[in-house]
Amino acid sequence: MLILFVALFFGGFFIYTAVSTSERLMAYVELSDVVINTLEADLPPTPLMATQVNNVYPLWDLYLKSIDGVFAPSIFGSGFGSASVVNNNYSHGVFNGLTNPHSQVIRLIYENGLIGLLLFVLAFLRPTQKFIKSLPLSSANLTFLLALLLLGLNLSHRGTHIFIYLGVLIAVNQVRNNNLKFTLT
Repeated sequence: MLILFVALFFGGFFIYTAVSTSERLMAYVELSDVVINTLEADLPPTPLMATQVNNVYPLWDLYLKSIDGVFAPSIFGSGFGSASVVNNNYSHGVFNGLTNPHSQVIRLIYENGLIGLLLFVLAFLRPTQKFIKSLPLSSANLTFLLALLLLGLNLSHRGTHIFIYLGVLIAVNQVRNNNLKFTLT
């Protein structure tokens, strides 16, 4: 518990310092009141908001639904492609065509719900856990840390690199298991 507390403290301190010393991030912090007022009044986004609002509209929609007592979309999701639809519905014509959130975690939460997010994370971590069982402890820890970093990268910005990693991990595990069976027989 002490290690977790210290890690959370230093992590929070690092994030606070990084945000407070960055002009760009502080502009977003200062804009937060404007964003909430704009969303509540159902107005078109300001130019600064327009760059990131496609990540905000799905969360705003889930927030409005939860205020109305509708929790199923937060738990089970709204369906594939629905994040683009909600962005286009709220955007007041700012977006042309399909506009999905940049953040994979927002897209996963909106389209697949918290259960879908959990399954996505487990589908990534289970093969990694299985792979590292036979590694030495130091290599296992490093491999798991790198897998967590890759998962974090994928959740922050959608990409295919996570599937390439999983494919390589599964292939290496299969070759290693086949070689192990071959040498034992």
